[in-house]
Amino acid sequence: MNLEDLKSYLEYADKAATILGRRIDPIGTELSIVKDVIAEVRTIRISNRDLALPGIKRWENVVIGAVAWFKEKVKKDIMPLPFAKADNLIVEPVYRPHIFGLNNFQYTTPSSVPATVTLLDYSLKSDKEIIILTDIVLPDPEPPITEIQISVDGVTYKPYSLRKDIKISDLHIYELPFPAIADVSLKIDARAEVGDVTSEWLPIGIHVVIGSELKGLT
Repeated sequence: MNLEDLKSYLEYADKAATILGRRIDPIGTELSIVKDVIAEVRTIRISNRDLALPGIKRWENVVIGAVAWFKEKVKKDIMPLPFAKADNLIVEPVYRPHIFGLNNFQYTTPSSVPATVTLLDYSLKSDKEIIILTDIVLPDPEPPITEIQISVDGVTYKPYSLRKDIKISDLHIYELPFPAIADVSLKIDARAEVGDVTSEWLPIGIHVVIGSELKGLT
């Protein structure tokens, strides 16, 4: 995503009430469906506390604008997940591993470090789906990876440091400087500084996909 893309998504956010204005009784409009999914994604419950994820909260307008842009591009109606048909658009959290053909969000660092480890390498189906990534969560007390580098639609951006973050107990939450919005490919590499470790990570964001392409349980 470049500055022109960001500007375009913000312009679409201003038009979202119209583009996503179709009403699905008794649930509400398409825009309300998108906002409900964002509300689900942007909060993590830890014990008896609700913690807002900073990236998706900060960039909510961009997320909504990207969804509106994609809907206008593919000319499909958004429906809630339980009621969607094959030709409807579905908006879901991005943290389901099967979206990417994975069983989990695990990675293993090599024995010789520092080194690069790939967290994700995914090719999207053209005009069938988009991915909007806003935050990354690492559950380790001391994460073995310290930087990430994201490639979106073949463009590789500068590395982001994972050293400054929000830490709640053993949970680290990293806000991306800008959302990564992909409709062709998404790759995430990380710098590992601790060797021979298998750990997990969790992407935070939104996946918009045509119902016929929604991944099943297996």
